[in-house]
Amino acid sequence: MNGIYMVYLIHEDREQWAEELKQAIYAELKRLGIEVHLDFSYELEKTTELNHPAIAIYLSSENGCKSNRCRDAIRAALSFGILIIPVIESGIDFMYRIPRELNPINAFIWSGISPADKLSRRYVLPELGLSEKERKVFISYRRSDGLSMADQLFDALSRRGFTTFMDLYDIESGRNVQREIVEYLESIAFVLVIESPDAHRSKWIYNEVNFALQHHMGISIIHCPSANLIPNTNDLPRINIINEELINDGKYKKFSDCVLPYIINEIEFCHADGLLRRRRYLLESVENEAQLYYNTCLNIGNWTLFLHNGTNQKEDTIIEITPRTPSAQDLYCLDNLSLQLNNISQVRKLLIHSTSYMSQDRTNLLGWVINNRLMEIFHLDHFIGGCIL
Repeated sequence: MNGIYMVYLIHEDREQWAEELKQAIYAELKRLGIEVHLDFSYELEKTTELNHPAIAIYLSSENGCKSNRCRDAIRAALSFGILIIPVIESGIDFMYRIPRELNPINAFIWSGISPADKLSRRYVLPELGLSEKERKVFISYRRSDGLSMADQLFDALSRRGFTTFMDLYDIESGRNVQREIVEYLESIAFVLVIESPDAHRSKWIYNEVNFALQHHMGISIIHCPSANLIPNTNDLPRINIINEELINDGKYKKFSDCVLPYIINEIEFCHADGLLRRRRYLLESVENEAQLYYNTCLNIGNWTLFLHNGTNQKEDTIIEITPRTPSAQDLYCLDNLSLQLNNISQVRKLLIHSTSYMSQDRTNLLGWVINNRLMEIFHLDHFIGGCIL
């Protein structure tokens, strides 16, 4: 699998900033113990094939603001819907450094101690799915012959900074197993399946895979020797394991020490790629609908769109899209962003999700958080059709 992560550095004369940012990203990956292939590029065009997790960063300057090459790259990033972060020095007039296409987008201020480290840690790696809260994995397996492999993956992924769900450890005795699994699946965006010889007989695995497919989640399957394919998964990505890469662990099989690091690295990429695909689906669904009613629809990062008409016919709107179960933190970020964006406090704020089940306790909590803050929560299906806009 070609596990490449793209970082587009758009600038004319910011070689020092670009080099500092590269080194900061590599240093942060080393600190986290993550081994991936990064590709830094200065060229981004509308004809570019965007097949990898990606982020674009505009390193501002007067020359960059005047550059047609930079403006074309910025327009390409916006058209692809990938996050583009403007970076500017503290105290500098935005008008002469930031092209008008990026005016509505909150800029990162390059100042203080180690700005490259802050930019890398807070924005670049989380956007690529390599750190922070999005690194959640659900392990789907059959206990009869997949328990040792699931245990290994649980430990190795936890050491890599993933929050990992495994029913043996995460569901308390006496709890409704199916409901607990559905609630957790709603809160993540990636499912890892161990396709052991007995796995295709498990209705639980089939239901978990089917749930992930219906909700456009990322899926990766570890295929063991002599195992049958799980129904309806023929076209899904697989990590194929051979007999020599498995060892006996009592009555179970487990991965050898030589193949386990390779598997974890593959999962790193599959996880980020799954997030990218889920994000594209959600963003494109909302954006296509919004463009019917608004003149301007900008991706301003963190799963958020800014809608503007340039007239008084409709108020400006900020839409945050969550691939997980909506949380109080999502609402806090949405409200806080509205205050930062052009200092507009009365902008309409919508949180869009695709969750099929939310507990009454969570619904009550979110209602309490919203109170009188001009925020609303909608399911994606209710958003499509224009009745909300």
